[in-house]
Amino acid sequence: MSKKVIEKNLVKALLHDGEMAYALFQYELEEHVDEYLKSKKEDKDDYFFAGPEHTNDVAYY
Repeated sequence: MSKKVIEKNLVKALLHDGEMAYALFQYELEEHVDEYLKSKKEDKDDYFFAGPEHTNDVAYY
């Protein structure tokens, strides 16, 4: 998939109230949530954002 298509899908989902794919969240992100929170705390980050795109589906945490 081209970078332009991925960018289009992310912009649509994140800026234009597009659909989020819960199945993609479960597949790509859910098992890593504890690691992300630990890293956020250790790095003293205010925010953490993960937004995978796969075959036109977008998820985020």
